Amino acid sequence: VSHWEVDSIAAVKLTTRAFAELARNPKLGRAAALQASMAALIGSQDARERHPAYWAPFVVVGESGGTR
Repeated sequence: VSHWEVDSIAAVKLTTRAFAELARNPKLGRAAALQASMAALIGSQDARERHPAYWAPFVVVGESGGTR
């Protein structure tokens, strides 16, 4: 979920990357996959993507433990 209105491109990039992380490592867990996706944006060459407003609104709700 997001805590506030988000840029749709940011949402697509963040979730697509998170699902790719999960596909690569199913035992990673949703929260860790989202964290990895956020880290990738923070490390982006695009200054807009590095800004917290682009990736910070998102959180995982309802994950127990470290696996799906």
